[in-house]
Amino acid sequence: MTGTALSLVLILASVGMLTSMRSALDIQFGHVDREDATVITAEASNELADQLRSIPAITAVEPTTLTPVTLSAHTKSYSTTLTGLTPDTTMHGFRTPGGNTSRLPATGILLGAAAAEQLGVGVGDTVTVTPALGTARPERLEGLLDEPLGTYAYATETTAADIGGTGLHGYLLRFSGNADRDTLRAKVSALPGILADSDSHAVRDQLNQFLGLFWVFIATLLIFGTLLAFTVIYVTMTVNLAERTTELATLRAAGVPVRRLTASLAAENLTATLLAVPLGLAAGYLAAWALLRSFTSDMFTFGLTLGIAAPALAAAAVLSAAALSQLPAARLVGRIDIAHVVRERAPNEYPNGDEGEPPMATPGPATKLSVRALRTRWVVRAPITVYRIGLGFVFGTRLLMLEHIGRRSGRPRYVVLEVVDHPRSDQYIVVSGFGTRAQWYRNIIANPTVRISIGIRRSTPATATAMTRAESALALDRYIERHPKAWIKLRGTIKAATRAPLDTLPMVRLTTAGPRPQS
Repeated sequence: MTGTALSLVLILASVGMLTSMRSALDIQFGHVDREDATVITAEASNELADQLRSIPAITAVEPTTLTPVTLSAHTKSYSTTLTGLTPDTTMHGFRTPGGNTSRLPATGILLGAAAAEQLGVGVGDTVTVTPALGTARPERLEGLLDEPLGTYAYATETTAADIGGTGLHGYLLRFSGNADRDTLRAKVSALPGILADSDSHAVRDQLNQFLGLFWVFIATLLIFGTLLAFTVIYVTMTVNLAERTTELATLRAAGVPVRRLTASLAAENLTATLLAVPLGLAAGYLAAWALLRSFTSDMFTFGLTLGIAAPALAAAAVLSAAALSQLPAARLVGRIDIAHVVRERAPNEYPNGDEGEPPMATPGPATKLSVRALRTRWVVRAPITVYRIGLGFVFGTRLLMLEHIGRRSGRPRYVVLEVVDHPRSDQYIVVSGFGTRAQWYRNIIANPTVRISIGIRRSTPATATAMTRAESALALDRYIERHPKAWIKLRGTIKAATRAPLDTLPMVRLTTAGPRPQS
């Protein structure tokens, strides 16, 4: 079921973005940047390091250097920062592309995988490191790193000093768990020789503030996906039931209990939904991955993190929506007018169209519901929004959206119509259910230049031509032959809504500018 799959795609794509971004921040500030604060100093000083260690609530101090460098290999180059750390550092974690942890090598450098990809190098290759105001020096690439935020190079203090260049000196600090961070930062900043300091927690809070609008966007997408899931499933199942009114009435007339019919329908619909869930989950994973890839660059690396709970809850929500959709269906089955529907069940009962047919039978509940829908503006116009946001393909090729020009206003107008016939790859036949007084019909007579959207085609230029009575009859015969059950339902609905036989209503041929794309 397309509705089920589309619903899961929307839900998992938005949930995947939310959980993956959260996971990236947790990895960056929980496994990579393990220090609580960083201070930049005028120069390396053992005395300053001792002063930092003497401050209560500072439990660890490690020296570090930051040197701007340009890495080059195979005529390609990449500018980044070389960070020098102690060989047994506990302030920084080194995460490999496989998700494992690595240690700082005694010689050579570690480099972000995104930078290595741009340089076209791998582990064991030699990279030329050129520091700011220094000389180029070859270094062996000892390992690759996968860090969510930023792409940097790392080496021991000794290797960084050998590479040379002009950079910054500083210290990485770790606080005790109950430390007053603001008070500690004030004490650290007051020490002579401290040029600047940063708090890792403050950096993460600031990132969350910057991402505030993004979280709102993702939450909105998630809510929209959930609502669309329920709406699409509810409408699909209701329409499916309406199209089978004749079949259900016949079964009821044969003595099948209402309870058995509703149980059978529920089982059929839920089974179809259940079979569509794996496809929807797979498509949802793929959509979430593709959406994350669009945000990934050499400075940001996001891996898809969905876990088990999110897909399970999404599948449960879709199944719940499908189950709730059975409630109105059960009531509709109980209200079917058996006598009325059975009288209309044979499309060939009146071979001369409407000639000799009873004047007008009392419409049954399903027909009344359809007539009310045709006369309710928001119901008729609801599919237009789906087409205009690019999701019209969910209706397949049975429906199309016609964009026409108002004969008085000159503005674009829109209407969604059922395709009665598709005789050629560049032609679609539609019927004006409300006759020649329908506004869209009067507009295309005044200006036959239109655009249509159907299936995967959007806003395709076309020309509208009113068909003759003979051409309309031929198209109607083909429609009855292909969709006998839908014809029974459509005939009763149109007659009840317009008081006119369907074979007297005008039909329009829409001819596109190009051939229909092959699926």
